[in-house]
Parts: sequence; C-alpha cells; structure tokens
Amino acid sequence: MVVVLNTALQKREGIIQLSQLDDELRLRLAAQAAACAAFDWDVADGTIRWDGATEILPLHLDAANAASFFECFITESRREMQALLSSRDQGANSFLIDVAIATALGAITLTMTGTRFAAIDGSTARLTGMVRDATERSREVRRCTTWPPVTN
Repeated sequence: MVVVLNTALQKREGIIQLSQLDDELRLRLAAQAAACAAFDWDVADGTIRWDGATEILPLHLDAANAASFFECFITESRREMQALLSSRDQGANSFLIDVAIATALGAITLTMTGTRFAAIDGSTARLTGMVRDATERSREVRRCTTWPPVTN
C-alpha cells in the first residue's frame, strides 16, 4: 500500500512539473511570437539578463554587458535612459521608453517597459520588464510625419 501511494505521489509530482514546464513553454512561445524578450538590468553590477533576446536583438550586441548595450543607443535614446537610470525616486516606478539602437543595417527601435526599483538612497538599483521590437511601427510613424499631405 505504501509503495502504491508513493508511486502515485511521484506520478502526481511529475505531472505538476510537466504542467509547469508546459506553462513556461507557452509563455516563451507567446513572447517569441510577439517579438518580445524579458530583461533584468542590475544597475549596480552593470549586467543585464535576458530571456528571448536572441530573437530580437542584433547579434553583434553584447547585451549582457549594460555599458556596451547602453553605448549602442542613439544619442536621444541614451539621454532618456540616462534620466531613468539617474533618477532618485524612492520605491518602484513603472516606465515605458522607446530606444533606438544603431546597427550596421540602420537603427532599430525597441520599446522597453517595466519597473524601476530603487536602492535605499533612491538611486536606480534594478530595471526589470519586457522589450519589444518596434522598428516597423517607428518607421511607419516617421513615414507618415515626413510625407507631404495629399491635397485635391
């Protein structure tokens, strides 16, 4: 009887683990289909951990090193991100920033959204969230704003 219960418990635990793996796989596939990646930027360590970034970030980018990732930002995007990184707000704040990254084939635009976590002194300790490739959307906006209006 004990062996049967033990085997049943092991099967149940195995099913729960498979279910959790199944959920994780579904989330990864959904993020991949949406051209999204998760990030965890540890500001003090200067590191960024990514999940799914290989599908949307340029291959030449050393995205794990925050300084080299930041250096690829186009000047205006760098200013916006620097303002977020150097803010002194206490507590956690949400953010939404479009950043342009220089690549050999032209700039790509990423939308970074997430939460800023502050250290005890109010400085930015960590940024966590999602990043999405918004290059096509930003190009379309630029096209619409630069084309002359159609008149009759």
